[in-house]
Amino acid sequence: MPGIALSGTFFDRNIRTPYLHHFNLNTQYELVKDLMLEVGYVGTRGRNLFRQVAINQSRLVPTGGSITNAVTGAVITTNTPANAALRAPFQGVGINNFFQDQSTAKSSYNSLQVSLTKRFSKGLQFLAAYTWAKSIDNASGQGGGGGLGDRFVLGERLVDGDDQL
Repeated sequence: MPGIALSGTFFDRNIRTPYLHHFNLNTQYELVKDLMLEVGYVGTRGRNLFRQVAINQSRLVPTGGSITNAVTGAVITTNTPANAALRAPFQGVGINNFFQDQSTAKSSYNSLQVSLTKRFSKGLQFLAAYTWAKSIDNASGQGGGGGLGDRFVLGERLVDGDDQL
């Protein structure tokens, strides 16, 4: 039907099996009798994780430059909502509802864990613990991970090359 853009979600041909690496290192030291300090590092790396990428987002016209539409031959010199569909890489396909499920996401988790334990003696016992952690990924929220619910991802862009995580 003319005027209605195609939409949908499909799988990337180069989809890979996701995997995770988990690692940790702990050390314990008795400061004085019945008082122990434990320090540990815990980390996880995720590679080839699933994410959903909106692959038909409109290109931006550079300042003072232009974009030529390969189908119509129209030369576009401004960035406006009215010409957004003409600036998109795939013509006849929706710019906000055409997605590809990829295995290009990555994740990283690092934490430092410290605890101080006083074993029971002289009527006293305690455990004090602290964890500092940082988690980074490029597929959280809508469209990321393995969820197949909502298919609307706005503003997400596919980045070429290796993301640094």
